[in-house]
Amino acid sequence: MMGYLTLMMMGLASYLLVPAMGPQSHFADQYTRDLFGQRFSKSVDYIMNAGRVGFDCFPSLHVAIPFLLSLYLHDYRKKLFLPCLVYVLLIAFATIYLRYHYLTDVLAAFVYAPVAYWLNDFLLAKWPGEAIIKTSKPAGDNAAKPVC
Repeated sequence: MMGYLTLMMMGLASYLLVPAMGPQSHFADQYTRDLFGQRFSKSVDYIMNAGRVGFDCFPSLHVAIPFLLSLYLHDYRKKLFLPCLVYVLLIAFATIYLRYHYLTDVLAAFVYAPVAYWLNDFLLAKWPGEAIIKTSKPAGDNAAKPVC
């Protein structure tokens, strides 16, 4: 969870430091083909446009969050790592194709996620109170007591 929060904070800081408008908004007059679908798609687009922030493009958190998850899966569920990585690549392609992000945003996501993963481990190692608590069971006492 802290890795996710670290990644979100990094992303939000980048949104403030590098205010970029996505290609869907920036190049709207240059696109000759409409990507909008039928009735369901139009209602989803309405909801997204109503809550959209104009300058939230760099990096692509659409890609960084699943990539961070895949890094954790590599540690805990190795069999799921490869399918999750395929999913991340498909999301990366989709965000560019659907004009939400530029290629640089997606490439930055592949940098931000490992940095957040490493930073999370570093911060947890330095965080007070995160040391592993060992328990010992003294002779004659049924209750285990924490030993630091």
